[in-house]
Amino acid sequence: MRAVIFAGGDLDGDTVYTPQSGDVVICADSGYKNCMAAGAKPDVVLGDFDSMPDYGDSGALRYKSEKDETDTLLAVNYAMEKGCGEIVILGALGGRLDHEIANIYLLKKILDGGAEGIIDGGKNKILLVNKEMCLKRGNSKYVSVFPVFGDAEGVTVTGTKYTLDNFRLRAGDTVGVSNEIVEPQAKIRVKNGYLLVLMCSD
Repeated sequence: MRAVIFAGGDLDGDTVYTPQSGDVVICADSGYKNCMAAGAKPDVVLGDFDSMPDYGDSGALRYKSEKDETDTLLAVNYAMEKGCGEIVILGALGGRLDHEIANIYLLKKILDGGAEGIIDGGKNKILLVNKEMCLKRGNSKYVSVFPVFGDAEGVTVTGTKYTLDNFRLRAGDTVGVSNEIVEPQAKIRVKNGYLLVLMCSD
């Protein structure tokens, strides 16, 4: 089952919501506006509603504004409690930088919880891997990998213009930036650690 979370950041013209059967559509506070703009129908709207104080739907899940969780984290928790194995976050980028970074960090919570997560920002798509993933060659021109939460050991990247074989990527390295997928698909493996994977278009 797939969860699609609409957050309150930028939803550019390259971000497209394509409905799938069984989708659970979750709006995190003002992500409701992005959901409406995308022509989607929410299953639940939740948050502290500091960005939408006039939202009057009695079915909304309301939380206190003084809380430890961001609204997007509450949406992720909801999706995982529903047993969603795939979580797509739209509108996670743009706006306040602290919220943008917090949203990217949510990919670790999703991955550690046994689900697959992706932030889809239209021209920029962000994933996290700690084992192995395959990427199909598509509209994204560039693919970049960054070690996060420490060094990444045993990194192997194939199917790309520049390959890596059992490489150690140290935190702060930029050797994984601006690669290109040249085969029908690329494969990324890491033995220890986490890699942030960005698929970017001009």
